[in-house]
Amino acid sequence: MAKQDQHEHKDKDVVSGIRYGHAKIPKFLLASYLVVTLWGGYYAFTAEGIDDRSAMAATPTKENGQALVQARCAGCHSMGTDQVFGPGLQGVGSRMTPDEITKILAEGRGQMPAPSAMGLSETELESIKLYLESNK
Repeated sequence: MAKQDQHEHKDKDVVSGIRYGHAKIPKFLLASYLVVTLWGGYYAFTAEGIDDRSAMAATPTKENGQALVQARCAGCHSMGTDQVFGPGLQGVGSRMTPDEITKILAEGRGQMPAPSAMGLSETELESIKLYLESNK
């Protein structure tokens, strides 16, 4: 009986008593895979990137600085007085002079990398500086 069972199901594998077949992939699925693959390849090579920084004005503003700080700095700095990894930023404008803030933004400090090394433009750095100076 076991031989006959193997003979009837020679196009199937048996794993732990479960038979797995090796049927051909239907043509409509192959066509769908081909279309999606071609479309994905075309899209990957022709799509234009989104410039998510285009909303930032050419003129530095403290509002843009606040948005940048929340997006780029909040992983290590809280917006309050709590220390996350770095110190909280509340009141930084009264704890530091504008020159100190400029120096930290240009060079970094301790384990904090220089924000300019994080791909921020001069306008964005100036916006962050304006925000931090106003945060008293």
